[in-house]
Amino acid sequence: MEGVNLTTQFVNKRAIDTEELFQIINNSEGIYESTLIKLLQCNRISLEARLKTLEKNKMISKQKIKKHFFYTNTFDFKNMNPLDRQTNVVQKLVTYGIFTENIHIVTNCDHQKELYLSCYSSGRDTFQTNEHLKLQANKLVNQLRPQSEEYNFFVECIKNVLTKFPTRVSCLSNKLDINYHTQSLDMIDISVVPT
Repeated sequence: MEGVNLTTQFVNKRAIDTEELFQIINNSEGIYESTLIKLLQCNRISLEARLKTLEKNKMISKQKIKKHFFYTNTFDFKNMNPLDRQTNVVQKLVTYGIFTENIHIVTNCDHQKELYLSCYSSGRDTFQTNEHLKLQANKLVNQLRPQSEEYNFFVECIKNVLTKFPTRVSCLSNKLDINYHTQSLDMIDISVVPT
């Protein structure tokens, strides 16, 4: 077991990184504990151990309003619910076999919080084990012109052992925002529409 760090806690195929955890809490300006659990895909006990360490070192403080949330020096309540809705997208991605490697929270020009995810998926494993996805993928492949660039790209993604891609998850603040457009063609852009 040479080179293996035995202090790293692996939960659901993902380690809880203390630096990443602090960055998420610091940049969120207030986040529910349940949101952290969904976002980091971890269990409550291992997360609370890391949070207690950060709290003991006076890096974060803990307050209670119905749910637990953690925040740093600045606190902004308006971003807590949109962040919670954005983490539901992360949970949905996991059900499709798309996992997160790195998670960052940033503030956009409208002072709203957005998730930047480094996602990965194993096309070969996912499409072999999930019949619904296999049928859906076959339907999409059959709609493409054979041997076209799109067809070849799609087939490669299905066959790949590992596909990595950046994803941005944001929350629309106004349902009637007709001027919305993606900011980058280099990443997948997922927008959560408020209900």
